[in-house]
Amino acid sequence: MTVDRLENVIVNRVAMLAMSNPELDVEWAIINSDWGVLTISEGRKLIGFEYVESESSSFRPERMKVYEETLDQGLTAVIIVPEELYLEVRERLYKTLGSRAPKVLSYDCIGITAMPRPS
Repeated sequence: MTVDRLENVIVNRVAMLAMSNPELDVEWAIINSDWGVLTISEGRKLIGFEYVESESSSFRPERMKVYEETLDQGLTAVIIVPEELYLEVRERLYKTLGSRAPKVLSYDCIGITAMPRPS
């Protein structure tokens, strides 16, 4: 995955969040050129994090711990993954975290597709 694709996903997600809830403040960063994090707050109150994973970052063992720690702090967590990994990541999250599993979105559902779709 290119950093450009990752950045496009993040920028589109930030725009979606701004449209749905203008009161939210969103800061973002790309980490190690292969995953991103959106920090979401309302005023001074931290609400949660959204993690934009790449093909390589989504299966690292430490990722599950990061999600779990976010939830343990009473914050929301959303995981955004490439379309082709959506079902696999969602299943792994539910097996590990059960009903506490964070919401999983795919790049496709926020308007970023790897290839054009036929009409």
